[in-house]
Amino acid sequence: MPTREIIRIEMSQRTDGTDVAFFGHHEVSSRHCAESKLARILVEANYPDVPWETVRNGKLCLFGRSLHGLAKLTIAEGAKQVSFTRWQPMLTRPARAA
Repeated sequence: MPTREIIRIEMSQRTDGTDVAFFGHHEVSSRHCAESKLARILVEANYPDVPWETVRNGKLCLFGRSLHGLAKLTIAEGAKQVSFTRWQPMLTRPARAA
């Protein structure tokens, strides 16, 4: 059985606390779950559904079996814990007439 490629997402953090995710020539930043935001961009660019991992300062942070599954998630911050939750696009409202 052939081995599947693994998407390795490099992570860093800006001084303002914003996470930055890098893969190839793609780079995104987000206050919450930059790796999921990057996964959505990769899915839109027709990347295959392969395993993924995130690395920060050379250390493995997170990993999963499905890049497409990661694209469907974001981080939810509760009172006592942080967890993954289903991502939903923000609704955009039409601009008001002045």
